[in-house]
Amino acid sequence: MGRFGVELFFVLSGRLMAEILFVKKLSLPDFFRRRIARVWPALLVFLLAIGILSRIRSYLHVTGFNLWAALIVIANYTGAFGYRCAVLDHIWTLCIEEHTYLLLGLIAVWTRRTGANPATICLTGAGFCVLSGAFQTIVLHKDYYAVYWRTDARASSILLSCGLFLAFQKKQGFHLSFVPVVMGFIGFLLNLDPVPDVLKYSLGSTCLAFAVCLIDKAPAGILNILSQTILIRLGLWSFSLYLWQQPFAMFYGISHPYFALPALIICTLASFYLVEQPARRHLNTHWGKNRGKTTRNVSAGAFNSKIEVASE
Repeated sequence: MGRFGVELFFVLSGRLMAEILFVKKLSLPDFFRRRIARVWPALLVFLLAIGILSRIRSYLHVTGFNLWAALIVIANYTGAFGYRCAVLDHIWTLCIEEHTYLLLGLIAVWTRRTGANPATICLTGAGFCVLSGAFQTIVLHKDYYAVYWRTDARASSILLSCGLFLAFQKKQGFHLSFVPVVMGFIGFLLNLDPVPDVLKYSLGSTCLAFAVCLIDKAPAGILNILSQTILIRLGLWSFSLYLWQQPFAMFYGISHPYFALPALIICTLASFYLVEQPARRHLNTHWGKNRGKTTRNVSAGAFNSKIEVASE
């Protein structure tokens, strides 16, 4: 289930980036400023806390190298090559996201200047990433961590969703509301543990990307569920929750679960309201000319619900 959640998160990110970079055509300086403001203040505070905690709890086995690898978002490659740190293992997904966002930014520059079709470029890139993962798995016999923690394999999910969403923007009159539901269910089945990795991160990812990109066409009942306030809130808190969940998941066997869950919630809310949100607002107000707000789809919490958030 954990791997399915990560895959769903990646395809959601691909759809969101397609809207921001290729539909709304946000300027590249604003895009990267928002990414930095969104990620690094909360990440820096989290890593400082983990660094201090590791001095008190030596069993965490956190080194300065692990902290720097996470801060400069190369932990997915250092982890794939054996330099893993359990309490920071989850940062590999953030690394893949940021690497792929940089690539999408370059694609946006190229397509805006040349008029090339970004959907074609993204889908082609996704195909190369799938082939890279398949080659490393089938031919080189590498394991999951050595292959699917790498951007050159796992970026396929984000690129695939981005490309499909852009391709669907040109399609009119689509009324088959059952398609995103069926594709999402098939994608879920193909992401279960017994399914081989090569199939999971090719056909399985494709089905999930279809479901996410067509979710606007889903039955009204499903859209109403996905638009509930609690899901929107979870979407807002998702990054801080993502940062802090790994340490508490590790402590589950050490601390009583009735303590671990409230402590996780407290850290998540403190990170969001005291670090992430104020830092983002401050940087977006005083760094660059973009001082406004933008309306985006909160794909992580409610696929089709619009909310006003500080610029990302």
